[in-house]
Amino acid sequence: MNDGEPKVITTRCGRHITVGHAAIPASLIRWVTVRISSGHPGHRSEWISLSPAEASELGAALIARAATN
Repeated sequence: MNDGEPKVITTRCGRHITVGHAAIPASLIRWVTVRISSGHPGHRSEWISLSPAEASELGAALIARAATN
């Protein structure tokens, strides 16, 4: 995944998880964005915006959980 294009993961239950980024031009402020679809056409999505540190912590937690299954 390059820095400009979001990564989309489709879960086995049909939800789409989109991981991207947001930034303020001319600033060093950046966020990692995560959007999770409901899995049903026409329904709302939920999203969160994480700091790089929060995104790293979430990534580490997901990897640790996946390793225990």
